[in-house]
Amino acid sequence: MTYAIFAIVASDVSPSGCSAFTYHQYSYAPYARGPWYQLSEQMIDDASINGGTHPAFPFLTGHGGANQVALYGYLGLRLHPDDTIYIDPNLPPQIPHITYRTLYWHGWPISAWSNYTHTTIKRDSSLAPLASADLLFSNVSIKVQVGQSTASADEATIYYLPLSGELTVPNRMIGSVNTTPGNQVQCHPVYSPDAYEPGQFPISAVDGATSTKWQPSTSDLTSLTVTLSTTAEAGAEEVSGFYFDWSQAPPENLTVIFHDSPIGNPSTVFAAAGSNSTGYRVITSMSNIVQSKPYNAISAEELNVVSIPTANTTTITLDAPVQKARYATLLIAGNQANETAGATVAEWVILGQN
Repeated sequence: MTYAIFAIVASDVSPSGCSAFTYHQYSYAPYARGPWYQLSEQMIDDASINGGTHPAFPFLTGHGGANQVALYGYLGLRLHPDDTIYIDPNLPPQIPHITYRTLYWHGWPISAWSNYTHTTIKRDSSLAPLASADLLFSNVSIKVQVGQSTASADEATIYYLPLSGELTVPNRMIGSVNTTPGNQVQCHPVYSPDAYEPGQFPISAVDGATSTKWQPSTSDLTSLTVTLSTTAEAGAEEVSGFYFDWSQAPPENLTVIFHDSPIGNPSTVFAAAGSNSTGYRVITSMSNIVQSKPYNAISAEELNVVSIPTANTTTITLDAPVQKARYATLLIAGNQANETAGATVAEWVILGQN
C-alpha cells in the first residue's frame, strides 16, 4: 500500500528516471502469494522471524494501492470538482503499452491507453453513463488539462476531448531524462541470477533514483548485468568511466566486465576464469574500496538539522575510453557495513565519452 503511493508520487514529482516502476514492483511483487497472486500484508509471513506480526491475508488495502498506480501514477489522473479532466501521463520505458481500466468522470465513461510517447483518451461509447451522470457534459467537448500548473510554474496545456473521436496527447517521458548526465544504462533491462533481499530489486540500481537500491542476500561474489547497447549500437559510442552510489553499505571489491553474449551466472564464471576468460573483457577492478563518507556518530546539534542524506560513492575514470559491448556486468563482494547480506547499490552509472 505504501509503496504504491511512493510510485504515484515518484511519477508525479520525479524530474528523471523510472523509480515509479521500481516502487510499483515494490508494491506487489514481495507480497504476492500463490496460487492466485493474492497479497499478504507482510513481505515475510512467518511471525517467528518478522517481529511477531501475523499478517492480514488477503490484504485488500494492498490490492487497492497496487491498482491505483496505473491510473493515478502512469496516467497521472487527478479528480477535481470542476469541469476539467486532469492528466499528466508518464509511462515508464519498461512498459511498452498499457490500456487503463475504464474511469468515470462526472458519470461519463472514459477510456484511455498509452505507449511510451503518447496517450489517447476518448469517451467510451460502448458503455452507458452512470445514472448520476452530469447532463451538462452530454453534448459538449470536455476540457482536458495535461501537465501541472503550480504557483511557481505553469507547464500545463489545455486540450478538448470531442464528443466523438479521440484525443492524443504527449507523455512526459522522464525515463529518457538522465539523472546523471551521460549515463548509458538508465532504465535499461537489468538482470541478476542471485537472490536479493525482499523488495531490493535489480532494477533499483539503474532507475535513476538513489532512494531505491539493489541488495543481494549474500556478501559472497554476486553479479548484476545490464543491457548496455543493442547489437546495432555496439561500438557506436565508447565508455569513459563509471559512477557508483553505494547508499550506506559499500562492497569491499568490485569488477566490471563487458561481454556480447549472455552469461547465465557471471559470478561462477568469473570465479573460475578470473581475467583470463575469452568470453568477456575486464574493464575495471577495485579492491578495498575507500568509503567516501565513513560513519560518524551524529552530534546533538546535527540531530536538529533537516538535510538530505548523502551516501558513499565511487567514481572511476578509465585511462582510455573502451568500446561498448552488448552487456555490462558488475560483480561485487563483501559488505563494509558488516551485514550478512550483500552490499547495497543505489545507482550504477556507465558514462559515455560525452
